[in-house]
Amino acid sequence: MMKKISKKLVIKNSDFEKLQNLMKKNDTAALELLEAEITSAQVVMDKKLPIDVVAMGSTVRFKRKDNGEETVITLVYPHEANVEQKKISILTPVGSALIGLRAGGEIAWPMPNGKVSHLEVVAVEQN
Repeated sequence: MMKKISKKLVIKNSDFEKLQNLMKKNDTAALELLEAEITSAQVVMDKKLPIDVVAMGSTVRFKRKDNGEETVITLVYPHEANVEQKKISILTPVGSALIGLRAGGEIAWPMPNGKVSHLEVVAVEQN
């Protein structure tokens, strides 16, 4: 089970609608956690999304709290994913964990290997 460490998640309306449709068309282990994340989030008008919130298309620098490793990725839909370009699908555990978090926000998130990863969003850039 996931454990949120930071404040309530925020998702822009257009992402919420697209993610709802994506969840209807896919069946992966990440979907259950993603659905719990977005249905509990505060949904805001696109233009009201704070600039420091992770949204679809955002470039995110995050840190794994357990080892201090920092990673920069761009959060994308599955058809846009490209590991070499660091474009990570929302349907991956990391992608699902990051959506809706603000810079400075943290989350403990279950990984496929059975371990829990503690992530902290360091910076967000809207693309």
